[in-house]
Amino acid sequence: MAATLEKWVGPGKVAQGLDIDVRHVARLGDKGVLRFRTGKRGREYPWPESLHAYLRYQIAEAIGSGQGNAAKLDLDEERAALLRVQRKREELKLAQEQEVLVPRAYMQQMHEQLVARLQAIVRAWPEQWMATLRIRGLDAESAELLLQLQEEALISGIHGAIADADPESDEDVLEDAA
Repeated sequence: MAATLEKWVGPGKVAQGLDIDVRHVARLGDKGVLRFRTGKRGREYPWPESLHAYLRYQIAEAIGSGQGNAAKLDLDEERAALLRVQRKREELKLAQEQEVLVPRAYMQQMHEQLVARLQAIVRAWPEQWMATLRIRGLDAESAELLLQLQEEALISGIHGAIADADPESDEDVLEDAA
């Protein structure tokens, strides 16, 4: 019954069906990979048997040349990479639990709160000092000049404190130390 489904075709049709060159079809026939018969117009190959034989040949070649092992190696590399990522996540989680590592979002929040508090102090500062200086008997112009000098010193100190507390600047310090 299988013989009735089999159709004998020329090398051009086989090459087209296997998406290979006609000369490659002839070499596969010479190697014994593809069965053929010699007809009135040259070699004829059974179809679809030639397709099945070619696929078996390709699989055997892939396994024999190590391409089958290459897929296994790729999978092993993927597993190793996944394990490295999982191990790193576990290390970070453990460091957070032991309070050795502070989450970046928490540091950013604390930085923003510090800046907001310092801004409130700086905004309230001139009025408080101006009242104190007037009570001590300084004229308004002298008090204003003294206040400006104090304000500049305070702002400079605050900028230094903010830079020291900035999580981004910590990374620069660590990079410079390395």
